[in-house]
Amino acid sequence: MNASVRIGVCLLVIISSGFTKRNSLDLVLGSTSNEWELIIDKKGIQVFSKWMVTESGLKTRVLKGELHLNGSGEEVVSLIKQQKKWMQGLKDYRLLNENGNEWYSYVEFHLPWPLNNKDLVALNNVEYLSEKNHIRIYSYSCPDFTSKKSGVKRIEHFEAEWNICQISKHQVELSYIAYTANEPEYPRWIQDPIVQSAFFSSLAELKAIAFHSLSK
Repeated sequence: MNASVRIGVCLLVIISSGFTKRNSLDLVLGSTSNEWELIIDKKGIQVFSKWMVTESGLKTRVLKGELHLNGSGEEVVSLIKQQKKWMQGLKDYRLLNENGNEWYSYVEFHLPWPLNNKDLVALNNVEYLSEKNHIRIYSYSCPDFTSKKSGVKRIEHFEAEWNICQISKHQVELSYIAYTANEPEYPRWIQDPIVQSAFFSSLAELKAIAFHSLSK
């Protein structure tokens, strides 16, 4: 994995459902001021993007991925939780304080010298809708939940949501949306293509693992 992809991968993942923190993500989903633009369409995966302006006035890009996966909704939830299997560039991944449908997660992303590694702590929640035919996972960053590691820069803001809809006995339709409200560290013309590539590659790996290991 080259250095540029490792840089981009830190702007990826996580998941919630009835929290007040969700308000900003609901605004993204409901906004019609900017339409989704299809930016990648291959291997049965579509990646879309659109711009939003945060409450602080920061303009940021929101990414959304759509694909079909083998497996039941519960199997896919379990696989999503095992981020180290499918997300690129991870040095460390741990589940913290797991309690039923809610858990904290810790992720450290490995970046090449001279850059410092980055880490992310998130609260994740699973919500079952429509008699379990629809499962929603929402995550948001909780940067103060654990102490910070020396030499590792903590990601202060990240929100994401997975929607998993059972469309047949052994297949689900998956939608994943994520964004960060952190100031970009690199010019967008450098950073955005890297982030988009890492976003797609992680979903492609998730799909490949589901194809080989989950119900068919």
